[in-house]
Amino acid sequence: MLLRNNIKIKASSLLSLLLLMITPSHVTAIEVSLSSSKTYFNYQEFSREGDLLDKESGWLNNIGVSIKEGFKNKYLVAGSFSYLFGTANYDGHLQNGNAHSTETAEDVFSYAASYSYQLTQEYSAGLSFSQNIWQRNILAKGSALGLYEEYQWKNVSLYQQFIYRELTIALLTGVLPDGRLDIDLAESGLGEVKIPLKEGFEAQLKVTAQPPYLVDWNGQVYLGFIYREFPRSAPVNVGRFSFSEPKSQLMQLSIGLSIEWGN
Repeated sequence: MLLRNNIKIKASSLLSLLLLMITPSHVTAIEVSLSSSKTYFNYQEFSREGDLLDKESGWLNNIGVSIKEGFKNKYLVAGSFSYLFGTANYDGHLQNGNAHSTETAEDVFSYAASYSYQLTQEYSAGLSFSQNIWQRNILAKGSALGLYEEYQWKNVSLYQQFIYRELTIALLTGVLPDGRLDIDLAESGLGEVKIPLKEGFEAQLKVTAQPPYLVDWNGQVYLGFIYREFPRSAPVNVGRFSFSEPKSQLMQLSIGLSIEWGN
């Protein structure tokens, strides 16, 4: 059953194993952070020949919360939740080949956990794990029906953090296993179609700074960039129809503010 408005991911399953590694006597710092950003969302799908099939783009809203625990002065575990939402412009084509423009309601949920070790004063490295859901609702317009799709995938990444002067630079590069696309085709009489996704790739870059006017608030500003790619999926046959997910690329640029509390 498609999740729609019933998100059932449990963040505790991602965090519990990491938090069990920490004993209270070794915890040296705990920080809670709230963040908010504006994110430019640019998603594209391509044909086998490399031609652009459709594009979704626009400014979305992003809110997040994270908890970090440092222990033994070298290790850091963190858990986070983020929610990206809003409406993007959709430009694509109908089944008959005619150009079609509408809007897409975007809801992207991400739960993540990471573990890192400080190798030097300026460099830390570790692993990051996340579970992600993207609810993509291409809205009906005119005589064209809407289309609801739901993507799910995991992210396993190498995490690196660099300190350069007043900047903190975080870099994540990893693979996207266990992906799946659920398509709601009830209005077409085909019910729900499930398409396994091939393993994708993702890279994230985040640059954080603390301007003088935010020191008293323990606030920071940041610039983030995400690149994500999935290859074309294998076809899935449903009756006399065959469905596959085309190759896709996503680029996101975020400008945001975060505030931290902790000891």
